[in-house]
Amino acid sequence: MALINPLPSRSVFAFGTMGYLMKHLISACAATMLLLSAGALHAECAFPSADSLAIPDGSKASKEELLAAIQRVKDYQAAMVWFRDCLDAELAEMEQPPPLEATQFRDLRYNASVSSEEEIADRLNTEIRAYKARATE
Repeated sequence: MALINPLPSRSVFAFGTMGYLMKHLISACAATMLLLSAGALHAECAFPSADSLAIPDGSKASKEELLAAIQRVKDYQAAMVWFRDCLDAELAEMEQPPPLEATQFRDLRYNASVSSEEEIADRLNTEIRAYKARATE
């Protein structure tokens, strides 16, 4: 009975399969380094957190609570303007024209900031309307 070697001959393994594996390993390492460096480039523009924006229930809140919430939302909006300006400056500092991936990443973050700001403003406006409706009753 002859033994069958499950591995291909050394020459095929060394130059065929290993070359293929090394090529993909190098590509994966390069992609990882690119992603890590892209994250470092965008680290200075931190997306403002909306966690501290406690918007009170307008049907139960006092005028002072609602005015404080309005001020917190204005501060949040100012932080969002700074964030978008930071994104624009970051893109301007890159090589021109900037890489497509950098532009797409900037656009994604920019649009997310606008959506977040709109959502917060809608929530605040809903509570202001509830407050005004309570005041007219």
